[in-house]
Amino acid sequence: AEFESQRKAVKSEVMTPYEHFESVYKECISTPYKKADSALKSKIEAIEQGLKQEKHDKSKAYFNEYAQTLGIDFVKYEQVGLSITMTVTLKKLRETIKAFLDKVMDDIKLIAVQEHKDEILYEYKQTLNVSAAITSVTERYKAIEAERARAEAEKTEREKAELNEQATLNEYEPFEANVAVEVAPPEEKPHINQTDEKVFSLTFTVY
Repeated sequence: AEFESQRKAVKSEVMTPYEHFESVYKECISTPYKKADSALKSKIEAIEQGLKQEKHDKSKAYFNEYAQTLGIDFVKYEQVGLSITMTVTLKKLRETIKAFLDKVMDDIKLIAVQEHKDEILYEYKQTLNVSAAITSVTERYKAIEAERARAEAEKTEREKAELNEQATLNEYEPFEANVAVEVAPPEEKPHINQTDEKVFSLTFTVY
């Protein structure tokens, strides 16, 4: 117990100067440094944001100018997918924009020689994927043609079946009538012998 008591006393004597030093350290160094560091980070961030915004504005102005020169009015600046950082240069951003718009122009030229160019261009404007647009429209027209062919085949089969049915109904054994038939001239009534008890008029059709 005595030794433990002495240990605590020694510790207290050793720790007292350190605790005083730590208090002074926090007051004079640690706390001011943290405040200065936080303020400096805020200023740096504000400056960086300003520089990035300047790159954004200049690159967007270049995009609008070059797109207008090419006659492209359906592509947005955001679709280029630029990554504006502190290290990227304005020259690099302009090169990326030019390559993007040149590709769009090449896609438009390719679409112009396609069979269904209007439909393909509409699809292309939604995704800016020329191969997907051409494939989509081509498959659509193939499906339409297949459906039209199927409908025509069904119509032909129905007509053929109707003709066969009609031919079956019209089948009969040929015969010759043994009764002489006198046909009255047009617009004239048949002569009736008044001496006969009864006279009948009969009309029929022979195929």
